[in-house]
Amino acid sequence: MVLRNEYILSCNPVDPGILAGTKMPSDIWMNERLQAMGEKWKFRTVQNESVPASAPQSIPAQKEVSVGFSFYTDDMRPDNFIKED
Repeated sequence: MVLRNEYILSCNPVDPGILAGTKMPSDIWMNERLQAMGEKWKFRTVQNESVPASAPQSIPAQKEVSVGFSFYTDDMRPDNFIKED
């Protein structure tokens, strides 16, 4: 994440996918920066062939949740909770 942010600040123009967080900078740029930082490992982008990069992303449906809390009591009957809407 730090290197991605550095790339965004140091390069112009920046790929919109990198700005959106759906892509990473090129492997060459990442590996040059890692080497300059003294790192011994290499970065490699792995493409997921099962889902194209341009596939539309669906937003999961929001589910209504209910959270109940109280001070400790042994009486956990539903009518013992305070409910605020």
